[in-house]
Amino acid sequence: MTQAGIPEDSGLDDRVPLALTSDRMRAADRRRLDFASLTVRERFAVLLLDLARSHGRRTENGIELAVPLSKQELAGSIGASREMVQRLLKDLRERKVVITLQRP
Repeated sequence: MTQAGIPEDSGLDDRVPLALTSDRMRAADRRRLDFASLTVRERFAVLLLDLARSHGRRTENGIELAVPLSKQELAGSIGASREMVQRLLKDLRERKVVITLQRP
């Protein structure tokens, strides 16, 4: 057994996990660079789409996020202020794109 837990006779060696980690890090770096070139509005839209894909559940009213997030948490995720997220959410609510619920 190698240090990475790969059986010696597998034909793989310790470089495989390192290569996978390296690929993932390059992809994450690429995504950060892509994200940095977007406007705050675009970053917020990408975040909402990602959250809908990963934590959304389909309801009769659309897709509900199964994870409650504060405006501050959303802002931190896109590198924006809480006030900017408030304005973006207000605009999306007025255009009937999103419905937000008050947190208890």
